[in-house]
Amino acid sequence: MLVTYNGIYYVVFFVLLLMCDEFNSQEDIYVSNLNIRCMKCLCAASTGCPAEPLGCASGYCGPFQISKQYWLDAVKGTPLDTNDDATYETCVNTYDCASKVVKYYIARFAKDCNSDGVTTCEDFLMINYNGGYNCGSSLYRNPSSMIYLKRFTNCTENFVF
Repeated sequence: MLVTYNGIYYVVFFVLLLMCDEFNSQEDIYVSNLNIRCMKCLCAASTGCPAEPLGCASGYCGPFQISKQYWLDAVKGTPLDTNDDATYETCVNTYDCASKVVKYYIARFAKDCNSDGVTTCEDFLMINYNGGYNCGSSLYRNPSSMIYLKRFTNCTENFVF
Protein backbone atom coordinates (compact mmCIF):
# COMPACT_ATOMS: atom_id res chain seq x y z
CA MET A 1 0.00 0.00 0.00
CA LEU A 2 1.33 3.41 -0.91
CA VAL A 3 0.96 6.23 1.56
CA THR A 4 1.02 9.71 0.12
CA TYR A 5 1.50 13.01 1.77
CA ASN A 6 1.63 16.07 -0.42
CA GLY A 7 2.00 13.74 -3.39
CA ILE A 8 5.09 11.90 -2.03
CA TYR A 9 5.08 8.13 -2.03
CA TYR A 10 6.55 7.15 1.33
CA VAL A 11 6.61 3.41 0.73
CA VAL A 12 9.06 3.92 -2.11
CA PHE A 13 11.18 6.18 0.09
CA PHE A 14 11.11 3.61 2.91
CA VAL A 15 12.12 0.77 0.59
CA LEU A 16 14.98 2.84 -0.82
CA LEU A 17 16.11 3.71 2.69
CA LEU A 18 16.14 0.04 3.65
CA MET A 19 18.10 -0.84 0.53
CA CYS A 20 20.73 1.79 1.29
CA ASP A 21 21.04 0.55 4.87
CA GLU A 22 21.35 -3.04 3.64
CA PHE A 23 24.13 -2.13 1.22
CA ASN A 24 26.00 -0.17 3.87
CA SER A 25 25.83 -3.03 6.37
CA GLN A 26 27.16 -5.69 4.01
CA GLU A 27 30.74 -6.83 4.20
CA ASP A 28 32.88 -4.32 2.33
CA ILE A 29 36.03 -6.41 2.22
CA TYR A 30 36.81 -7.91 -1.16
CA VAL A 31 39.84 -10.02 -1.97
CA SER A 32 39.97 -11.85 -5.29
CA ASN A 33 39.68 -15.64 -4.83
CA LEU A 34 38.75 -15.31 -1.15
CA ASN A 35 35.31 -16.88 -1.38
CA ILE A 36 33.11 -18.75 1.08
CA ARG A 37 34.73 -22.08 0.20
CA CYS A 38 38.17 -20.67 0.92
CA MET A 39 37.05 -19.12 4.22
CA LYS A 40 35.40 -22.34 5.40
CA CYS A 41 38.49 -24.36 4.47
CA LEU A 42 40.83 -21.90 6.22
CA CYS A 43 38.67 -22.39 9.30
CA ALA A 44 38.70 -26.18 8.84
CA ALA A 45 42.49 -26.13 8.56
CA SER A 46 42.79 -24.11 11.76
CA THR A 47 40.41 -26.00 14.04
CA GLY A 48 38.05 -28.19 12.07
CA CYS A 49 35.62 -25.25 12.39
CA PRO A 50 33.35 -26.64 15.11
CA ALA A 51 29.94 -25.08 15.68
CA GLU A 52 30.52 -24.51 19.40
CA PRO A 53 32.82 -21.73 20.66
CA LEU A 54 36.42 -22.75 21.31
CA GLY A 55 37.64 -19.98 23.57
CA CYS A 56 41.34 -19.20 23.87
CA ALA A 57 44.30 -21.46 24.58
CA SER A 58 48.03 -20.73 24.49
CA GLY A 59 47.43 -17.27 23.02
CA TYR A 60 45.22 -18.40 20.12
CA CYS A 61 41.47 -17.92 20.04
CA GLY A 62 38.40 -19.06 18.17
CA PRO A 63 37.70 -21.02 15.02
CA PHE A 64 40.62 -19.47 13.11
CA GLN A 65 43.06 -19.59 16.07
CA ILE A 66 43.75 -15.86 15.91
CA SER A 67 46.55 -14.48 18.07
CA LYS A 68 46.51 -10.98 19.53
CA GLN A 69 49.30 -9.89 17.14
CA TYR A 70 47.38 -11.26 14.13
CA TRP A 71 44.35 -9.32 15.39
CA LEU A 72 46.35 -6.10 15.76
CA ASP A 73 47.84 -6.45 12.27
CA ALA A 74 44.43 -7.27 10.77
CA VAL A 75 42.23 -4.61 12.32
CA LYS A 76 44.59 -1.63 12.14
CA GLY A 77 42.66 1.21 10.54
CA THR A 78 39.35 -0.70 10.47
CA PRO A 79 36.17 -0.29 12.53
CA LEU A 80 37.47 -3.08 14.80
CA ASP A 81 40.64 -1.13 15.62
CA THR A 82 40.50 -0.98 19.42
CA ASN A 83 43.13 -1.82 21.97
CA ASP A 84 40.62 -3.70 24.05
CA ASP A 85 41.30 -7.32 25.04
CA ALA A 86 37.59 -7.96 25.59
CA THR A 87 36.75 -6.85 22.04
CA TYR A 88 39.52 -9.07 20.68
CA GLU A 89 38.39 -12.17 22.59
CA THR A 90 34.70 -11.62 21.90
CA CYS A 91 35.23 -11.06 18.19
CA VAL A 92 37.69 -13.84 17.39
CA ASN A 93 35.60 -16.43 19.24
CA THR A 94 32.64 -16.01 16.88
CA TYR A 95 32.84 -17.23 13.30
CA ASP A 96 31.30 -14.16 11.66
CA CYS A 97 33.52 -11.61 13.39
CA ALA A 98 36.63 -13.81 13.21
CA SER A 99 36.11 -14.29 9.48
CA LYS A 100 36.08 -10.49 9.07
CA VAL A 101 39.39 -10.35 10.91
CA VAL A 102 40.83 -13.01 8.59
CA LYS A 103 39.56 -11.08 5.56
CA TYR A 104 41.14 -7.87 6.84
CA TYR A 105 44.43 -9.71 7.44
CA ILE A 106 44.47 -11.36 4.03
CA ALA A 107 43.49 -8.09 2.31
CA ARG A 108 46.44 -6.43 4.00
CA PHE A 109 48.99 -9.16 3.18
CA ALA A 110 47.61 -10.78 -0.01
CA LYS A 111 50.38 -11.93 -2.32
CA ASP A 112 51.58 -14.96 -4.26
CA CYS A 113 53.23 -16.84 -1.38
CA ASN A 114 53.92 -20.07 -3.28
CA SER A 115 55.30 -18.26 -6.38
CA ASP A 116 53.01 -20.01 -8.85
CA GLY A 117 52.04 -16.76 -10.58
CA VAL A 118 48.52 -16.43 -9.15
CA THR A 119 47.09 -15.48 -5.78
CA THR A 120 44.68 -18.18 -4.65
CA CYS A 121 43.28 -19.71 -1.50
CA GLU A 122 46.49 -21.74 -1.13
CA ASP A 123 48.37 -18.46 -0.75
CA PHE A 124 45.82 -17.30 1.82
CA LEU A 125 46.38 -20.56 3.68
CA MET A 126 50.12 -19.82 3.79
CA ILE A 127 49.44 -16.25 4.94
CA ASN A 128 47.10 -17.48 7.64
CA TYR A 129 49.54 -20.10 8.96
CA ASN A 130 52.92 -18.44 8.41
CA GLY A 131 51.84 -14.85 8.93
CA GLY A 132 51.74 -12.08 6.40
CA TYR A 133 55.36 -11.06 6.83
CA ASN A 134 56.80 -14.51 6.00
CA CYS A 135 54.11 -16.30 4.03
CA GLY A 136 56.54 -18.08 1.69
CA SER A 137 57.62 -20.70 4.24
CA SER A 138 56.70 -24.23 3.20
CA LEU A 139 53.78 -25.92 4.91
CA TYR A 140 55.70 -29.20 4.62
CA ARG A 141 58.34 -28.05 7.13
CA ASN A 142 57.02 -29.61 10.35
CA PRO A 143 54.29 -31.96 11.62
CA SER A 144 52.03 -29.11 12.77
CA SER A 145 52.07 -27.29 9.44
CA MET A 146 51.57 -30.58 7.57
CA ILE A 147 48.46 -31.34 9.65
CA TYR A 148 47.18 -27.84 8.88
CA LEU A 149 47.78 -28.40 5.16
CA LYS A 150 46.14 -31.85 5.24
CA ARG A 151 42.98 -30.51 6.91
CA PHE A 152 42.82 -27.74 4.31
CA THR A 153 43.30 -30.17 1.42
CA ASN A 154 40.63 -32.52 2.79
CA CYS A 155 38.23 -29.60 3.04
CA THR A 156 38.86 -28.29 -0.48
CA GLU A 157 38.50 -31.78 -1.97
CA ASN A 158 35.27 -32.55 -0.09
CA PHE A 159 33.70 -29.12 0.24
CA VAL A 160 29.91 -29.09 0.12
CA PHE A 161 27.99 -25.86 0.60
